Amino acid sequence: MIWSELHSRLLGDTFEKVLGRADQGAVAYVRCLTPDVVEAMARDNAFAPSGWQVLRVAAENDPSARTITADQAVELREAKG
Repeated sequence: MIWSELHSRLLGDTFEKVLGRADQGAVAYVRCLTPDVVEAMARDNAFAPSGWQVLRVAAENDPSARTITADQAVELREAKG
């Protein structure tokens, strides 16, 4: 897939509208996008819906690509109470 600034802007705006304000402890899982789109979104620091932290869950931990492991995701979710 060829990811562009337009993708980032349109998807970022859409996520902000759908998710609304991020309350403390709020978590949103996105399962309707293909893995290549999710990876591109996570790698693009311009994709940053206001108030939300963007993390991709995958087999490897790569902070530079905003990617964490499933174990790390569970820890984050449980820490939110």
